[in-house]
Amino acid sequence: MEYAQNMLSLLTQSLGAGQWRWQLESDELEIDSAFEQLFGKVKRCSKSGAGSFVPSFIVSTCHVDDLSVVQESFSLAIREGSAINVSYRMHNPCGQPMTRISCLALPEKNENSAVIAVRGVCYESKIEQLTHQVEVLESVLSHIPNQVFWKDLELNYLGCNNEFAKVVGLNASSDVVGKTDFDFQRNGEHVQKYRDDDRQVLESGMAKLDIQEPYHLSDGGQGHVLTSKVPLRDRHGVVYGILSMCTDITERVQVEQALSDISKLVREQKQLFEELVDLLPIMVNSFNESGQCLLWNRSCERQLGYSFEEARNTPNLMEYFYPDESIREQVFKDITATQGIFREYPVRIKNNDERRQLWANFRLSNGMMIGCGTDITDLKRTQSDLENQIRYSQSVVDNMPMGYHLWELNDNDQLVFKGFNRAAETILGFDHSPLIGSHLEAAFPALIDTEIPERMLYIAKNGGNFDYESLTYSDERIDSVFSSVYFQCYKGAVVSIFQDISALRIKEEELKLAVNKLKLVAEGSQDGFWHWVDPVQDHVEWSDNLFAMLGYEPLEFEPTFAVFKTLLHPDDVERTMQVVESSIQKRKTFEIQHRLRNKEGEYAWFRSRGTPYYTRDGELKEMAGSVSDIDQNVKIRNSLKEAKEKAELATKSKSDFLSNMSHEIRTPMNAILGGLQLLESTSMDDSSKVILSNAAYSAKSLLTIINDILDYSKIEDNKLTLEQSAFSLSKVLDSVRYDLDALVSSKNINFITTIEPGFVDSWIGDVVRVKQIVLNLSSNAVKFTDAGEVRIELSQVIKCGKQAIKINVIDSGIGMTQEAQSRIFERFSQADSSTTRKYGGTGLGMSITINLIKMMGGEINIYSEVGKGTRVEVILPLIEASDDSIPAVRKSLTAPSLLGKKILIAEDNAINQTLIRAMLQPTKADLTLVANGQLAVQAILDEQFDLVLMDIHMPEMDGVEAQQKIKVINHKLPVIALTANVMVEDVNKYLSLGFDSHIGKPIDVNTLYGVLGGYTDDKSN
Repeated sequence: MEYAQNMLSLLTQSLGAGQWRWQLESDELEIDSAFEQLFGKVKRCSKSGAGSFVPSFIVSTCHVDDLSVVQESFSLAIREGSAINVSYRMHNPCGQPMTRISCLALPEKNENSAVIAVRGVCYESKIEQLTHQVEVLESVLSHIPNQVFWKDLELNYLGCNNEFAKVVGLNASSDVVGKTDFDFQRNGEHVQKYRDDDRQVLESGMAKLDIQEPYHLSDGGQGHVLTSKVPLRDRHGVVYGILSMCTDITERVQVEQALSDISKLVREQKQLFEELVDLLPIMVNSFNESGQCLLWNRSCERQLGYSFEEARNTPNLMEYFYPDESIREQVFKDITATQGIFREYPVRIKNNDERRQLWANFRLSNGMMIGCGTDITDLKRTQSDLENQIRYSQSVVDNMPMGYHLWELNDNDQLVFKGFNRAAETILGFDHSPLIGSHLEAAFPALIDTEIPERMLYIAKNGGNFDYESLTYSDERIDSVFSSVYFQCYKGAVVSIFQDISALRIKEEELKLAVNKLKLVAEGSQDGFWHWVDPVQDHVEWSDNLFAMLGYEPLEFEPTFAVFKTLLHPDDVERTMQVVESSIQKRKTFEIQHRLRNKEGEYAWFRSRGTPYYTRDGELKEMAGSVSDIDQNVKIRNSLKEAKEKAELATKSKSDFLSNMSHEIRTPMNAILGGLQLLESTSMDDSSKVILSNAAYSAKSLLTIINDILDYSKIEDNKLTLEQSAFSLSKVLDSVRYDLDALVSSKNINFITTIEPGFVDSWIGDVVRVKQIVLNLSSNAVKFTDAGEVRIELSQVIKCGKQAIKINVIDSGIGMTQEAQSRIFERFSQADSSTTRKYGGTGLGMSITINLIKMMGGEINIYSEVGKGTRVEVILPLIEASDDSIPAVRKSLTAPSLLGKKILIAEDNAINQTLIRAMLQPTKADLTLVANGQLAVQAILDEQFDLVLMDIHMPEMDGVEAQQKIKVINHKLPVIALTANVMVEDVNKYLSLGFDSHIGKPIDVNTLYGVLGGYTDDKSN
């Protein structure tokens, strides 16, 4: 193109034309000298007054009548990119004649196809110049190396230059006239492309520049040209043909194609190389001089933990991999070494402080650091483990008591002595070191006449093993060693293991002697012995005693294992066989009791024992054992078991009787105590009050006796259990004071309680039993004190490193002798018979107390002197509790207001119905009484109630079943158990079954009021 532009410049100069280039955005004008000769001095940068579509030099010189045509031509060219071919009259100053100027121009475009400038030529149109110009033009066309040709509107050739004629094979340029592209090109697709481009130029009137087109060479090859096509216009601007100029770029295209092929090959080779490197099991990477990662294969990602992107973007990666400066210095030293050196490096991987061992090589190449390596940490561990295993195995071999010889095949298929252990030298009695490298026959010449060398050579080549249970070897070095030998092949080598069994032979003889002695002992024993000699053939040997134990003569029948099964009781066969088979499988001695049938057909009990023995391969070899007659022992044991069951049944019957008796006694006691409590609230004279008080005291004493009997019965049967819940000791003392108040008042003595300052009041334990202990001790003190006082002192102590409470019960009563103190805790005992006659009592209270204290892990001590009083000290190791965990004791001295409340009472006893009605009368509640659980359920279905008091033992339907049915009907309705079953386990049972609370019989009216007060609207009660 540069050549063509130079030629075009020469052509325009020869025609007297001036070249110019007008840049649209800046309005800058580039001109040559010929232009200045034609137009004179012009401004090179000034805006045209006529608009920006025409250069200022044309506007200033164009005749006003021709300006619109010029403007339209330039405007069309700039908008559509077409060529400019226009002529106009130039206005000359000073009355000079008009000059016609011809202007030819082409727009220039940027990479976005936008017109940025217009380049053109202007020349004076003079007829006399035309001929000369045509001659010059023809000369130029004839000598330029470019192909130039022009066609008419039908795309028939009008002419060409000599270069085009030569390329298409014409003798002269004039021969082209009238021909078409089909006359010169055989490739129809190429011809059609030429003609389509020509038509586009003709139809649009716009030039097409630098079109790359293929063409067919005369030698059959294909060439390439760079073609520019412009429309030909007459003086009126009408297109009448097309001019094309071609530059042959075949060589350039071939070079570009070659470069493209080379580039593609390089890319493919690079991709292949990268994929190959990616698949390598070793790590491969490279870095440039700046430390940026250029290559990082998958093994690097897998073993070091960094992806390629992370490795490329992580600064100071080498410092992370090698945090130790000395290691980094070694790495950089190896990188700069002339020859790459493989070395172990401890490297730190991503997100892990663990040091991995890297076997790597680093070197410099073309300014890049290239490294390769692999993680050998696991390999080194395996190697270390293997070395340890080898050392361990060698240690085992060196220290095992059996002799060891190693033989290996040489290239001549001869067994050569290669190794031994210390035991081999000890057993054979000579140094083995000189034998290393010797052939088998030379090392042990006494084996030459045996089959051993041939068999050893065979297994060395083919594999296998063989052994000798005994082998006698003797030569000039050895005095007849009697040995057991085992030969095994290991990949071209044979190992022989042997031991000296001379001593074993002696032991075997001694064993036979011992067996004979044992047989003599067995014959004198009462047990029978058996030996299952051959389990496969079922051959068994019995001692004479075993035959005799079953009533048979020795060897009266053949004692096989199958026969033994027929002697077993039918109910014992399966169980006995399972025990024997389990013993064989688990390789353990068995023992089992079973029945065997004797000669008379009767069964007796025997105990059989047996131990299995196995071959080297783990198969059952034999079994031996004994049989003992235990029939008499079994009968005695069965008698004892039967007696025990009878005793337990009697104990249970006693407990059931006491429980039933308690319930039956409590039911009338409820009427008695309840009636007495009701009478206490009535007005009466002093004499009647004394009688009433004595009656109430007697009734409560009877109730205490009943409770003591039940408690002692449970203690005897080990059925008494202790509850664990939080309680207040001060409230326990208040309750004891309340229970003893009537008795204390009647005796006119002082009852004092003292609590140590700082004493913790909240403890965890069985509050019922703790109160029972304090009440028993306090009631005894009050009972035996006629004047003075009874004092209860509470304090805290440390017992066995743990907190405990100490209770001192001190009285000024009659006191006790040492003999009385020693018997005080015995059941049904008191100080003496006179005490019983004067003060009464069953003697169970203190016995129950000591048992309760022992159950709590505590201790009790008594200090007493006759006539001066008694001090009882009790220490109970309890656990402290928080104050807020103590449940409130529900008792009330006054009846709660239940006005408007409806209470259903289920009670089958008419007396109790009357009593409970009277007790509840002060509450002003609306009461409904029914006689059994079934009626209670029906009443719930018929009416709405606020509360239910439910007896447990009732006809038709008991209270438990009735409560469950009521909860189904109305689960929010409170149901309270009202029963004579008052044991702790009974109360817990009823609460677990869904009862909301429990009131025991005989009913304590204050307890009744306290419980009912929790179900009133006014919680202050």
